[in-house]
Amino acid sequence: MELLGPFPDAEDFALALLESAGPTALATPEVIAPPLVVIRRTGGSDDAITDIPRIQVDCYGATRRQAADLAEQCRQLVIASPATGFDHVSIDQSWTESAPVFVPYGDPASQRVTATYRLALRRAR
Repeated sequence: MELLGPFPDAEDFALALLESAGPTALATPEVIAPPLVVIRRTGGSDDAITDIPRIQVDCYGATRRQAADLAEQCRQLVIASPATGFDHVSIDQSWTESAPVFVPYGDPASQRVTATYRLALRRAR
């Protein structure tokens, strides 16, 4: 049996996809300088051909409006991704699992809006 190549790294893909929205990171820094988009894979599944990661996207802004606008910009990039053929990754589908919602962060200088997306990423051929 011939082994297939690895699945694309979902977090690296999401970083590259969302970098046009603003600064991106894979972990929340100790000190946040808005605007900032923090991406993390929070689970998912695969069927041996397609990886279906669950990606959480936290958008930080100096104001709630800035965070919400950044979150909406990220949402539009994610849901448009199947049409992009982005960076040698085959994206069959993308969808919003949990729409952007304000989540208190505990720092009046940083407001957070979070959303969760699913992507269907195929292995490279």
